[in-house]
Amino acid sequence: MNMWRFLTLTLMASVAEVLGTAGQYCSVNTFTSNTAGMQFTKEPVPTEFGFEDKFKSIHCCVKGYRSIEWFKNGVPYPWSAGVSNLILYPEAANQTLYTGSATRSDSGNYTCRISNETHSDVHTITLDILDKPIDRPRRMFISKDQWVDEGDELRLFCEALVGKSYLADALSDLRWRKIWPNGTEGDLLPTQNETRTHRDDVTDIRGSFMHVARVTPLDFGAYACVVHSNGAVVTSNVTVYRRVLEKDFDVVVCWTPVDEEVVRGALLPTLTLKYKYRVHELQLSTMPDNWYNEMSPELARCRSLLAVVSPSQYTAQQLLEALRQLRALPLSPVVVLLQDLPKLKREAKESGARLVEVVRGLRLLAWRHVHDRAFWRELRPLLPLPPSHYQHDNKTNTTQNSADSVQNTGSLTALV
Repeated sequence: MNMWRFLTLTLMASVAEVLGTAGQYCSVNTFTSNTAGMQFTKEPVPTEFGFEDKFKSIHCCVKGYRSIEWFKNGVPYPWSAGVSNLILYPEAANQTLYTGSATRSDSGNYTCRISNETHSDVHTITLDILDKPIDRPRRMFISKDQWVDEGDELRLFCEALVGKSYLADALSDLRWRKIWPNGTEGDLLPTQNETRTHRDDVTDIRGSFMHVARVTPLDFGAYACVVHSNGAVVTSNVTVYRRVLEKDFDVVVCWTPVDEEVVRGALLPTLTLKYKYRVHELQLSTMPDNWYNEMSPELARCRSLLAVVSPSQYTAQQLLEALRQLRALPLSPVVVLLQDLPKLKREAKESGARLVEVVRGLRLLAWRHVHDRAFWRELRPLLPLPPSHYQHDNKTNTTQNSADSVQNTGSLTALV
């Protein structure tokens, strides 16, 4: 009897310890927003996993609400044992449900409905109680594609039930990776901070936050949440796009006469006809000394800037001047290089500037040919998405002129 009492007290103490930690779930890794009103304070995870006879908790993390109600498969709380064993944890302001010993019957759809004086909102969590550990990872949450401005804060989150490692050398891990233009995965940049998490109630649930305090042009593009477990790999992708206020054109494309064939024969028709961008064309003087003055008046009407440059037509000093003129513009340009950029360290040093300072803020993309899918994969996240209300059938004069020029001069290639 004493042994049975000891085991019971030990189990109760263990549950109390886990419950205390689980009750703090809605207090850690919360959004940094200070805005008022009713809102979720961290990512609302739609899928949860637990194991039979083990502790399990689920959460609805919110603030600014007056009331919170829970339902399982439409049945309001409290529930009978035949519906669910989960109960409220009042110390977590009713944002947490838990059970010390989950059963398969606890599986189902749990909905929290939050309300204040003006409106209400709901979030549904699908809980699956498993009878044994899994071999292959199961994703629980992945952030949606993001649209942000330069200087904004960026936060991505991914979470999964990873599974136990059965082999001594098996990798069991979840982390964020940067997807490079050629489609390969690489490490995050030093300014992209990753914080890994695990659940106290189910230690096999791993998560990772990727946070950028102030977005720069280097942060736009694609990312992968990669989960490894017992040789299985699950990858989920997120793309971070540039968000710009509505203007007359989505992108202004600038070039010199020497690059007209590539621009009119390939770049413009692909941007306008395939990707539905509203394009403004601007032909520049061959020499770059006055580019800033030529481009600046046009930028107020455009959401982004794409400059096409042929390094081979310039001396080293002229090319450095071209990069300086582009860097000084109020819109951070995407610079498409039709040939490889030569080594300019000596010339930059002689002119009193380091090359890294000259090219800082410029997104340099190498052009190979219009069928180079890696080029378009890298370019499109750097440009704002075309407005959803824009109908390409009602083309602007600029777009129509671009299409006419393809018919008159002959396109270099079919659209990619």
